Amino acid sequence: MRNYWMIILVIVILLSGCSRSGELEIRDVPDGANRNANTPEILGLTSEITQVTSSQLKQITNKMTYNDVINVLGNTKDIGSGIWILQYEYESGDSLQLNIIDGPDSIISEGDYQEIQDLLSTSK
Repeated sequence: MRNYWMIILVIVILLSGCSRSGELEIRDVPDGANRNANTPEILGLTSEITQVTSSQLKQITNKMTYNDVINVLGNTKDIGSGIWILQYEYESGDSLQLNIIDGPDSIISEGDYQEIQDLLSTSK
């Protein structure tokens, strides 16, 4: 009788594990956004690269999360694979890429913040 319950327990565990992995495979995620099923809602991704202005970039601080930055700059296209790489076009025609490695709730990286500052200083 004890073996019977052990077999039942193993079957239940296996079935619950299969069910969870099946859910992950079925979710619909846009191109380049295979990190999380909620990616489009969190980041507001679009299929077009958004143009940003110097007045928008001046609002970005090094204490903001990527979600905060996206709220200022607007939704844009994710060109990454494995990590989020959000592509923006600066009003001068230069490209701005934000590399979101630790998720949209993480603080903007020093490198991404410096890239914004460099764009602002070269456009003066």
